[in-house]
Amino acid sequence: DATAHVTDRFSIIGGMRYRRPKWSGQLGGKVLFGDHVRGRIWTATLDESGSTPPVMEEIVSGFPTGNKAGLANFCVDSAGDIYLLNLNGTNQAGGTIRKLNTAGISTEPPQFLSQTGVFTNLSTLATAPGVIPYEVANPLWSDAAAKRRWIIVPNDGTHDSAAEDIVFSEDGNWVFPPGTVFVKHFDMPLDETNPEVTRPLETRFLICTEGGGKYGFTYKWNSAGTDAELLTSGQSESYNVTLAGGGTETRNWDYPSRADCMLCHNSAAGQALGARTSNLNRGNFYPSTGRTAGQLLTFNSLGMFDRTLTAGELADFIEARPYDDPTAPLEHRVRSYLDANCAHCHQPGATVDHFNARLATPLASQGLVNGMLQGHFSLGPDGRYIKPGDPVMSAIHVRLENTNNAAAMPPLAKNVG
Repeated sequence: DATAHVTDRFSIIGGMRYRRPKWSGQLGGKVLFGDHVRGRIWTATLDESGSTPPVMEEIVSGFPTGNKAGLANFCVDSAGDIYLLNLNGTNQAGGTIRKLNTAGISTEPPQFLSQTGVFTNLSTLATAPGVIPYEVANPLWSDAAAKRRWIIVPNDGTHDSAAEDIVFSEDGNWVFPPGTVFVKHFDMPLDETNPEVTRPLETRFLICTEGGGKYGFTYKWNSAGTDAELLTSGQSESYNVTLAGGGTETRNWDYPSRADCMLCHNSAAGQALGARTSNLNRGNFYPSTGRTAGQLLTFNSLGMFDRTLTAGELADFIEARPYDDPTAPLEHRVRSYLDANCAHCHQPGATVDHFNARLATPLASQGLVNGMLQGHFSLGPDGRYIKPGDPVMSAIHVRLENTNNAAAMPPLAKNVG
C-alpha cells in the first residue's frame, strides 16, 4: 500500500493505479491519491520488488477544502480520463466532478522578493507608494514570530469604482477587489534576553482573485538576510535560540506550501483572516505621514470601502482587544484571541463548526463554556471546550498548550507553545 508510507498528511483519499493508454506517458503504472484536508494530489511510483519506498510526486495543489468539502474519490472512464469527486460539505448540494488535465499556461511570481517591487529597501522593509501598513489586535500564533503586514488595493489614485473598493461588512468577511495583495513578514527573535536580536524568516503573499478567491505563496529569506527566494513547496529548517536561563535551544520553523495556505484561508473564513472590522478597529502608525490614526478611519478616509462609514458607525463598531491588554475585561480579551486564532476553522460552515469562535457572536451562543466536545478529540466524559475552573478538562486550553502532536492547535506549523 503506497499510501502507508505517506507522512504529514491529514486525510488520505486513495485512488487507483493508472493503467490506461491516454496518460500512460505521465501516469502509467502510478498510484494516484490525495489529501482531502490539504487539497493536494500525488502520484506514487512503486518499486515492484518492494525493497524501496514508493517515490512520491505532487501533481495538484490548491484543490478546494472546507467543512467536509473537497476531494472524495478518483474515477477513470473507458477513454482513460481521470475524474475527481469534489464534495461541497456534509449534506450540502453543489458538489462537482472535475477532470484531471494538463496545466495551462501560468505566470509564476518573481523568483526573488526584491523583484516584486513591494519594498524599496529590504534591509529596512521600506515600502513603495500605495503599500499600506496595517496591524491586528491579536496576531495568529506563529511560534512567537514578530510580524509586519501591508495591503495593496488596486486603484488609479482614487478608490472611485467597484474594482477599487473593499466590500465592507461589520461582522462578516470583507471582500477584496481582484488584484488586492496582502503581504506579511516574519522575524524570529533569537535571544530571549535581547528582543532586538532577530532574523528574517519569510515574507508571505496572499493574492485576491475574482469572486472572493485567493491564493498564496511565500519567499524564504537567505541566511544573510539580504533577500528572499520564492518557494514552490513547503520546507522546514531549524534555528537556535539563546534562552533567558542560559544555554541554547534548537527549534524548528515550517514554511507553508501553497496548498497549506488554504487550510486557514478556507471559503468560510474569506480571503484575509485578520483584515476585518473588529481586528482592525484600532490605531496604527503610518510612516508616510508620521502620524498614528485609526485604521478603519484611515481606510474610510481614503475611500477604500464600497460605502462611506459614518462617524457614529466608526464609534460603535466592536473592537477586538489584545490578550495582554489589562484595560480590557478578561473575557473580551480571551474571546478576541479565539476569534483571531480559531474562528477561521471554528464558525458555521467552516472546517470544524462544532463551536463558533467569532467575536461578534454572544458568548452564550458560542457553544464554548461547558460545551460538549464533538469530533474525534476527547478528554473523557468530563471534558468540555471550556470548563470553568478546570483547565485540564478544557479542550481549548489543552490544545493551545500542546505542540507538535495531534492535539495541538493550531494544527499546522506549530512547534512552540
